[in-house]
Amino acid sequence: MFEAAGRRVGGDMRATEPIRIAGLLESVPILLIHGEADRTVPPKDGRRLATAIGSRVEHWIVPGAGHSAAHATDAPAYEERVGDFLRRAFSDARVGQPIIGRPVHDDAPEGGGLEGD
Repeated sequence: MFEAAGRRVGGDMRATEPIRIAGLLESVPILLIHGEADRTVPPKDGRRLATAIGSRVEHWIVPGAGHSAAHATDAPAYEERVGDFLRRAFSDARVGQPIIGRPVHDDAPEGGGLEGD
């Protein structure tokens, strides 16, 4: 599938994997939102990406949400979480402080980190 898609777009589709550039993002606050029921990008892949990015990532797994359906699944929680994250990031940037996100954590009902831990 990747080879066929690569021929169509003229490049290696695997080169677009976010984990390949995760190290470049370690100084940037990141809010990674994942659906617990995501079948396109499983939560275990989100956990791997969050770990690869580092300490400035906040990984939120939305219970019951599918791929790109976090807002539709729980709009009040989504708006609160995203709003809080943006307020912290902009506030820290405005006062000249280093932008510090929450430590890596995972709100999945099962908890856990990387698969196989």
